[in-house]
Amino acid sequence: MLIKGQHFQKEMIEIMDEFLQYYDECKPFSSLDERANFEPQLAERFGDKYSHIKLDNTLPIEGIALIVELFCLCEKQTKDAHQFRLMLQWTEECLKGTRNSRSLLNLAINNREY
Repeated sequence: MLIKGQHFQKEMIEIMDEFLQYYDECKPFSSLDERANFEPQLAERFGDKYSHIKLDNTLPIEGIALIVELFCLCEKQTKDAHQFRLMLQWTEECLKGTRNSRSLLNLAINNREY
């Protein structure tokens, strides 16, 4: 997302806003059946809206949206979990230039929650 942000800063900030909003509004799976019948929503929505954001050797927006959607739903399974949301927030701050990307990388590398 940071690489795409170097070329599509405005759009990537919009995407991060939408990812954060999705995170705040989504609910974890309430049953195994619900999980088994899961149908992604974000990939198509973001693919349609941001299909022009393409860079060689990076994931397409649809792929990123699917990963984000699944990580949001998974993190919501655990009460008081917050690391993925923090990563989304800090990524947006890096894109806006209000946070150094080293702090984001440090969070990803050194502060994993197992």
